[in-house]
Amino acid sequence: MKSIFYSLFFLFTLIIIADEKSEQCVYENYTATAEVIKIEKTADSIKQKNNRPFYAGSEIIFKLIGDNKIKNQEALKFLSMDYIFKLNNGLYPGDRYISKYGIRVGKKYNGVLKIKKSGVCDKSVMFQISELDGYDYFESYQIKKPIDDRPVLVKKPIIYLYPEKDSEIEVKIDAKNGELIHTYPKYNDGWRVFVKTDGTIISKDTKKEYYSLYWEAQQNHQYDMSDGFIVKGEDTIEFLEDKLETLGLNRREANEFIIYWLPLLEKNSWNHIKFVMDEYNSDYPLNIEPKPDTLIRVYMVFKSIKKPDFTIKEQKLTPINRSGFTVVEWGGSEY
Repeated sequence: MKSIFYSLFFLFTLIIIADEKSEQCVYENYTATAEVIKIEKTADSIKQKNNRPFYAGSEIIFKLIGDNKIKNQEALKFLSMDYIFKLNNGLYPGDRYISKYGIRVGKKYNGVLKIKKSGVCDKSVMFQISELDGYDYFESYQIKKPIDDRPVLVKKPIIYLYPEKDSEIEVKIDAKNGELIHTYPKYNDGWRVFVKTDGTIISKDTKKEYYSLYWEAQQNHQYDMSDGFIVKGEDTIEFLEDKLETLGLNRREANEFIIYWLPLLEKNSWNHIKFVMDEYNSDYPLNIEPKPDTLIRVYMVFKSIKKPDFTIKEQKLTPINRSGFTVVEWGGSEY
């Protein structure tokens, strides 16, 4: 099956392939460029992890741009339209594939737009990009293996509990893609605690008092960094105060978050920062009884960069409001 770009606006299909030789037909060739305009995990691309190949993919949206010499009306139909890239097996590419080929918003790939001229052809329209290997399935199937072979530490997740009335609460972490390495108080197939309305936690195991639940994990999984925020090291405080307020953290929670991460971020000239949502929740589901009315999980991933890359698409954050029994967690990883 060829690499496929499904037109978002037409009933027919445009095929984008890495390298195909057609012997049964004749195509008219036109020089064109494919520009990446969006990379995002959607319900469909994430859904494929539930079956083979067991990894969440990303929708990569291209726009075709032709040169001014193209006059063929059939060819012109395909220019300036949006298309979705898939591997030759019909699957969405995974994070390793995107990283290996340096796919990012704004990147352009030179190619050839082929319109059927005569003969019997499998497809009437194709677009060839030699720089992308649509048969490179290995890079996606190995999504759980870090690109640099180093384990990633899920650092400092701490959990605050704010019930509306003094309550007995049970908290469990399902570490699907990692292994818990540090917990406090000790995690014994979960935490069973008594929590006051002010957030004070009393462990039913230790009988001691805590203000939060703490855990760390080691995992072989790096998240997609195709979007996020490019932040100057010296602007870390202003950036975090603004984003953490949007994400629903109160002043104490934001203070503790910033105090922990500030030394790691501020020392760098620039940082590429992203707040991971859906994949983090999928990798480390929190099971809480009774179920909270509001669950806020702020998981930040970042890496130091020498120069700002403003082609990275800015991440959109949805403001979160707290109500009822609220659970808040924050943590992060450095790549």
